[in-house]
Amino acid sequence: MVNRLGNLITRISAILLTAVMAVSAAGCDSILESMAVNKIESMVNDTFSEFFDGGCKADLNSSAADPYDVSEYIQEQMDLYRYGLSKAKFKLLETTVKQNRESGKCKIKFSKVPDYDSLDLWIATAGDYEEAISGCKTKSYTVTLKVTLNDNGDWVFQDLTPFFDLFLAPFADRCILDDDGKPVNITSRYVESFLVESVWYDPMMSNPLKDNVRVAPDTLTNVVYFNECMNMPLTAKLYKDNDQLCEKTVELADRNFASFSFYSEMDMGSKLFGPGSYRIKFYMDDRLLTESPDIVVR
Repeated sequence: MVNRLGNLITRISAILLTAVMAVSAAGCDSILESMAVNKIESMVNDTFSEFFDGGCKADLNSSAADPYDVSEYIQEQMDLYRYGLSKAKFKLLETTVKQNRESGKCKIKFSKVPDYDSLDLWIATAGDYEEAISGCKTKSYTVTLKVTLNDNGDWVFQDLTPFFDLFLAPFADRCILDDDGKPVNITSRYVESFLVESVWYDPMMSNPLKDNVRVAPDTLTNVVYFNECMNMPLTAKLYKDNDQLCEKTVELADRNFASFSFYSEMDMGSKLFGPGSYRIKFYMDDRLLTESPDIVVR
C-alpha cells in the first residue's frame, strides 16, 4: 500500500513537473518572440524615419540583405522619385516573426504618395514632371516587407522590391529632356514617339516590296525608319507564325533607320525560307516597340 502511494505521488510529481516546464518554455518563447518583434520594429522605424526626415536621400539598400538594383536609373529619375515621396508618411501596422525567430514580416502603410497611375507624362523636362507630380492626387499603399537576421545578428529587410516597384519603377520609362529639349536618357517611350514605319525590301533590287510576298527566298530584309536620328541598340526578333526563329541587334549611331537581313542558311540552317507568314518584332531594352507587317513566303 505504501509502495503504491509512493508510485502515485511520483507519477503526479512527474506530470506536474512536465506541465510546469511546458508553461515555462511557452513563456520563454513568448518573451523571445516579443523581443524579436521589438527589434524589428525599431529597425523599420529608424530606417524609414531617417529616410523621410532626410529628404528621401538615405540609401535604403544598406538595410537590405538583397539590394534592389538602381544602377539603370539616372540622377534625374532618382531626383523625381525622391520628389514624389517628399511629403509621404509611413506607419508600421503589423509585425510577425516565424517560429525560429530568424525571419519575419512587417506591414507598413505609406500615405500621401502621388498616384503615379494617373501621371500620363512620358517625355518632359524635370520641371514639367515635378509640376505634374504635384498635381497628382495622393493615395495610400500598404506594403508587406520580409525581414531577416543577417550574419551579424541584426535585423534587416530581406529585400525592398515591393517598395521600389511602387515608388521608383514608375520613373523607369520616363524620358527626361534637358533645357534644349534633348533627351537626357533614351527610353522606349521616346523611341516610340519617333517611329515611322517598318518596310520589307527586295535584297537583290534594294527596293521596297509592293505586296510583301516572296517566292522561296534565301534572305528576308526589313528596314525600320525613324523621323529623327537615334543612338541606341535595336533588337529584331524574326517570327514564323507564333514561333520565334532568331534575333539580331543593330546599334544605331546617329542614324534614322536600321536594316535587318536574315539569311536562311546562316541563321536558320536551311537552304531557303519555307512557305509561311513571317514578321519581325522590334525591341528596345526588352520592351516591344513595334511589329513589322507580315511577309508571305510561297
